[in-house]
This record gives sequence, structure tokens and C-alpha cells, in this order.
Amino acid sequence: SGAKLADVVADDQGVARHTFTVPLNTPLGSLAVEAQRPLTRGIVRTQARVEASVCTKTVTNNNGRLTVAKGEIVCVNGRLNGGATVAAGGRLVLTNARANGDIRVQPGAQLVITGSKVNGDVLASKADAVLVSRTTVSGDLVVSGVRDLHLADNTVKGEVRR
Repeated sequence: SGAKLADVVADDQGVARHTFTVPLNTPLGSLAVEAQRPLTRGIVRTQARVEASVCTKTVTNNNGRLTVAKGEIVCVNGRLNGGATVAAGGRLVLTNARANGDIRVQPGAQLVITGSKVNGDVLASKADAVLVSRTTVSGDLVVSGVRDLHLADNTVKGEVRR
């Protein structure tokens, strides 16, 4: 059992293609994808892999505001001084990091924070995905209109607004 991701329609040659987004909290490893043929009721099954994010840039110590552009996956595993802005189509990943300054996630962007400390606000509006886990936020955590939202085991000293 699982969630229906989409309806897929084949072209004139019978070839069907579909791209779907795997939720950020999906465990790494194998993933099965099944499709049912409407006329024959036959099942087509294939395996896929959920891999960790491949960073296009890794930051261990940054001074000044960080901007994550479209197509970038920026991974921070040290200090981020000055906060960050994540543009549409970009992804910021903080793992066991310390961020000093606000983190702003623009519509269509993604943010993943695990085991980190944010000295500032985390603000996301109409983002594609936001996952915040095992993290302390000294300011507000404001998320609105986020398509794929996962918040777990966090300490937020300011307001939490959805």
C-alpha cells in the first residue's frame, strides 16, 4: 500500500515516461515503483534507489550571507555566518551545522536541516520541500504553503507558524 503519485499516459508508441519527486523524509535505499495497465490489468514493476543529496558545493565555514542559486545543492556541515537565501530550484542542506542569521527559502526551493543550530529565523513560503529535524532554532520557524513539509524533534525558542 502507498500513495498514488500520478496518472501516466503513454505516447503513440506505447512509451510512458514520468518524473516524480520522492518526499525528503523517504529513507535511503531501494524504492519500488508499480504501474497498472488499465486494459490488461497487468502490473509493471521497477526498482529505483533513493540516494543522499549530491552536493554541488560544500561549505564548512562561510562568512557573509550565502545565496543558493537555481540548480545548486549546497551542503553545510560547519559554520554559516550571515544566514542564507535559497532561490527557486535550489536546495540548502545543513547537517550538524551552526547557522548564524536568518534562513529564507523562496517559492520553489528546498531546505533540509538535521542536527543543527540556527541562531535566527527559518522562513519558508511556498517552498517545494522543507525538512527540519533534531534542530534548535533560536528565532521563529515560519512555513506557509510548503508542498512537502516535515518537522520532527526540534526546539524552537520563537514562534512556530504554519
